[in-house]
Formats: sequence, C-alpha cells, structure tokens
Amino acid sequence: MNAVVEIAGFQYRVSKHKIFNVPKLDAKEGEVIRISTVLAVSNDNDVKVGNPFLDNAYVDAKVLKFGKDPKILVYKYKKRKKYRRMKGHRQDYTQIEIVDIGIEEKVIEKKKEPKETKSTKKTKPTKKTKETKSTKQTK
Repeated sequence: MNAVVEIAGFQYRVSKHKIFNVPKLDAKEGEVIRISTVLAVSNDNDVKVGNPFLDNAYVDAKVLKFGKDPKILVYKYKKRKKYRRMKGHRQDYTQIEIVDIGIEEKVIEKKKEPKETKSTKKTKPTKKTKETKSTKQTK
C-alpha cells in the first residue's frame, strides 16, 4: 500500500517501513504520530484521491531521531563595492519510519429527530413598520 502525504508543506510518497527525513516535527523520540493530511492512497488496483485530502485516510509514523543537515553556505557579493558576506545554515530534521497506512471505515448512523407538534412550534411576532409621511398621505 502506498500513499502521498503532506508534512510541513512538502509532499512525500510513502510506503510501509520506509525511512526518510522531514522538516523538524514537534514530537518525542520513539513516539508514534498520526498524519491525517493524506492526498492519495493506492492499493494494488484501487486508487483513491482526495480533494485536497482524504477524509478517512491516515498514516502512522514512528519518530526515530532528530538531527541537522550538512551546512549550506550563503555568500553575498557585489563587485567593485568591497561587499562580501558569508553565512552558514544547518536545517533541523526529524527521521521517521512509516508504521501503518490505512483508511478508517466510518459508520453513518441516522439520528431520529422528534416530530414537532403545534404546541412546540414557536412563532415570531411580525415587525410593525413605521408610517412615513408618504404612506400617511396615501391613506
């Protein structure tokens, strides 16, 4: 079973037992998180696509560890102006493993509403309009 999920604004194609890095998530190591922003789910011949998300689909992922990506150097330069700036940046990430992909089956129950009787109905009083000079003259 495969799925396409959205995590922190990025879309990932995932399958069971796949391990990959995503932008840092607010969770603890070893915790299982449920991702409900599932865009599509495919199973052998059956494909379900959401608009934009599937209502009943979920993906469970286990947080393995946290870390930082390799350093990226950002260099600014303007010729003939003696302007040079160098900065480094390391992005935080969370390594997760997909534990389960599934679709919850929802049971729809019809609620019986009590029938309204004449005694339970409430009627609103009608608004009285103000008489204006033009309506007084016509009378």
